[in-house]
Amino acid sequence: MELPENIRELVGDSTYFLINKSDLVRDFSMESSIDIYEKGGTRLASTGDGRTWVVSLITGSGTTRFVQGLADALKIQ
Repeated sequence: MELPENIRELVGDSTYFLINKSDLVRDFSMESSIDIYEKGGTRLASTGDGRTWVVSLITGSGTTRFVQGLADALKIQ
């Protein structure tokens, strides 16, 4: 996933990504890794870094992981 340049300016070390609507993507597994890049290919975040979560608020998939992960990240800050 590539971020538009105007959004990239807003991303920092304390930026969190919640990717919703995973239930609309065919053949998507909640265990799939998603990387977020800025234009030019520098990776900004990934689902394995504790700042990025993939969920479906319709099915509830990933929501427990998101809530726990965000709570853990906020405790560290």
